[in-house]
Amino acid sequence: MKLQEMNGKLAETLMVQKPTLVQEQLCPLDLEGSGLMGWWAEMTRLEKVAHHQEKEIKEKYLEIRLEKKIEEHLEAMLVQQIYLKTEFLVEIPRQGKNGKP
Repeated sequence: MKLQEMNGKLAETLMVQKPTLVQEQLCPLDLEGSGLMGWWAEMTRLEKVAHHQEKEIKEKYLEIRLEKKIEEHLEAMLVQQIYLKTEFLVEIPRQGKNGKP
């Protein structure tokens, strides 16, 4: 079969299978029996769900960041308290004129 014949048959098939605009308006695209409006409603619903999930993820991220900052601050305070307590416990010998204690 020649390439031109194949292209011709393909063009015929597409012309037969492709519905006209009037046919689409009279009989909307039927996806799983829900029709075009059902499909559009489902896409809108999924978009809203995705937006809500994105919002929840952002909130959880901010919550985790806040918890991490609080932990870091508490660790710094703990280190500072330990330093202050040990500073007074360790006696540093004073050096005399000759550099000896």
